[in-house]
Amino acid sequence: MVANNATARATTTSRMSTTTSLSVAYRFSAAQAYYRIVGARIGELRERRIEGVPTIGEFMERRLAPAMDTCVSVAARQEALATRINRSNDMLRTRVNLAQERQSQSVLESLSRSARRQLQLQQAVEGLSVVAISYYGIGLAAYALKALKGWGLDLPVDQIIGLLLALVAAATWLGIRRLHRRLHQPHPIAKQNRQDTSNRLEQSTTKS
Repeated sequence: MVANNATARATTTSRMSTTTSLSVAYRFSAAQAYYRIVGARIGELRERRIEGVPTIGEFMERRLAPAMDTCVSVAARQEALATRINRSNDMLRTRVNLAQERQSQSVLESLSRSARRQLQLQQAVEGLSVVAISYYGIGLAAYALKALKGWGLDLPVDQIIGLLLALVAAATWLGIRRLHRRLHQPHPIAKQNRQDTSNRLEQSTTKS
């Protein structure tokens, strides 16, 4: 906020200085033109010197030459001041841009750290989900095998459960990964809209 206010004040000062320089330069240029015209007209008079009396050219030179020198000096100072103000304005704008870039970089780094933490948390949740689903699946399978054994089927329950453990865990992990990819897959309409936008941008760039 402070940087924006400083930039706005610097821009306003630069604009005022430029406007003043243009206005003063126009008037000083007109004064120099009139000065040259006066000199040309006095030269056309072809004066002859009278002893003890200054000529009109000498009189006007003594009166106008210092004024014209002052105009030239003031115009040069005004131009130099405008140049310094513009340079200071550019430096201030550069500093503000650098500060904004640092802030943006800090925000992006914070977002990146948050995304990494979310990814780690998601991976941990997926791992816990695999464990929990596998546990309940193996439990249900164990109840079913025990029921079959109770009905008279001679089944090696422990061995079957041991084999099912790896199969259920692998199937659960693959199912969660597939569901994760499906949820994060872009919608066809949204994908088409992004493609259309990209094509329009390319066409506008080519035309320009």
